[in-house]
Amino acid sequence: MNRVAIINISGLSVDLIRKFTPQLDTWLSGVRYAPIQASFPMLSPSMQASFLTGSWPTDHGIVGNGWYEADQALIHWQFPSGRLIQHPGIWQRMKAKYPDFRCALIGWHHYFQNSCDIVAGFKPYRMAFWPPVPQVYVKPKSLLTRLAEEWEEFRDLLYRKEMATPSRIRSEAEELQQMNERIFRTAQWVEMHEKPHLTCISLPELSYQFPVKGLETAQLGTILASVDRLCMQLISLYEAHDVQVMLLSDEVYTPVHQPVYINRLLREEGWLEVISQYGQEFLDVMESKAFAVADHQIAHVYVQDPKQARRLKAFLQQIDGVAAVWDRAEKRNRRIAHPRAGDYVVIAESGRWFAYDYWRSKEAAPYQHYAMAYAEPYGTYALLGSAPGRQSQAPSSSLQTDFPETNAHAPDTLIKAASGCVELDRNHAPLFAAAMALPECISPVDVYGFIVQALQGN
Repeated sequence: MNRVAIINISGLSVDLIRKFTPQLDTWLSGVRYAPIQASFPMLSPSMQASFLTGSWPTDHGIVGNGWYEADQALIHWQFPSGRLIQHPGIWQRMKAKYPDFRCALIGWHHYFQNSCDIVAGFKPYRMAFWPPVPQVYVKPKSLLTRLAEEWEEFRDLLYRKEMATPSRIRSEAEELQQMNERIFRTAQWVEMHEKPHLTCISLPELSYQFPVKGLETAQLGTILASVDRLCMQLISLYEAHDVQVMLLSDEVYTPVHQPVYINRLLREEGWLEVISQYGQEFLDVMESKAFAVADHQIAHVYVQDPKQARRLKAFLQQIDGVAAVWDRAEKRNRRIAHPRAGDYVVIAESGRWFAYDYWRSKEAAPYQHYAMAYAEPYGTYALLGSAPGRQSQAPSSSLQTDFPETNAHAPDTLIKAASGCVELDRNHAPLFAAAMALPECISPVDVYGFIVQALQGN
């Protein structure tokens, strides 16, 4: 069996490669590449699940970054459990055919409780009201100890308690540099010592940078130069060990300039209810007639009373900034007809994105630990302290005794790029590149077949 390495770079597209990543551009000229047809939703968790299961959201159930679980009356947001994926992964199917098959996931979504042989997950870890501290989840547990034997960064992670205090919170650039270093070091060690048949690596830097800095920032060249350098280090590592490299991206970003406050509008019309306590307002999912889980340029809208569904749809359709409202039939057509999806899936117009705010004033915004499950639809970027609804905080040398305003209403211009849209230009679309014959364009589920083909040497 051949060995294959998948390198996923969230946010990367052909036009960005041509302009800003000369090393990747050179490598791309020596292989074949094709745009990935815009699956819906074009969001990292959904696309990654489709890549590795060969199925659509209707089947695997990952309908976005988050959704509402009615039986628990909870909104799950970026929960990393692999058990949320309701379709067998490629490693499960390959093991059934080849019992000695081994697979590694590094930096991938849904790493926790994953049945994969080797797992390294990088996720912000929040301590009370402190800023989030990036941590590492690894499987098997002995892997972190063995990494710590070779690199000081992992020794600090394991043994130095003071590294987790607020005084040790790093700047944005330091956080990203540290995360990239951990991903590369982990991938390098796994390749040198474990040599799995399939290694899947995801580099998330662009998904941290683009939303808050945009695609027209003067820093774009510097940001992509870092990705170019790191990606080529990985490609060189694997090619030196005769591992076939496949490069892909699971989402791309488009410029946005104005949010749609869908939950505020639902509240004003009497659909959404809140609970007021301690001067703060919390979403009451049990008493709300309808509410939205906002996710970049899409929103899952849940309605409690089916008799009110048509009236709700008519209201959603007339909201400024809404391009489409998909009902059950359209969800089936778009392959997102899963119970986790909203009763209506709402699509934003070009240049717009859905904000999650339901509170009417900065003072009524809920505190971070209550709002964490819902009020951070851009929670990925909270690692940098600049997500919508979060105010950047200077590091403190001691634990604060008062509650910081972490979820205050953010300026409309804070988010400059978003993902999730459906129709894209061929050169600004997710891509798949490999040294193999490819059609003009492919779908997310086709990626699974190409991986199997490369592993089996067909």
